[in-house]
Amino acid sequence: LLPERDDRYRNQFIEGGPDVVVEIKSPGDETYAKIPFYAEIGVRELWVVDRDTQALEVYLLEGAAPRLAPADADGWIASAATGLELRGSAGGAGGRVELRWPPEF
Repeated sequence: LLPERDDRYRNQFIEGGPDVVVEIKSPGDETYAKIPFYAEIGVRELWVVDRDTQALEVYLLEGAAPRLAPADADGWIASAATGLELRGSAGGAGGRVELRWPPEF
């Protein structure tokens, strides 16, 4: 949860979903089947990391339908929920997922 959601803490539990969920996708798992549930409980973004390749997908869950966030020419994907930029191995990271603050931050 991001700091601005502190108002959601009530009596030692959290109301609603987190801002971001990270799923490690394995062959045959149900990662994509969970997207409607995450959207329903108020998750803003779903980050899917492939277990074997470390390829990364960021799904934006706000609005009418989930959509895949685009990567820039260097493979970086902007996370609107966190302000971070992410890149998986498919973006040239060499077998890992990279996170960075955007250059203008």
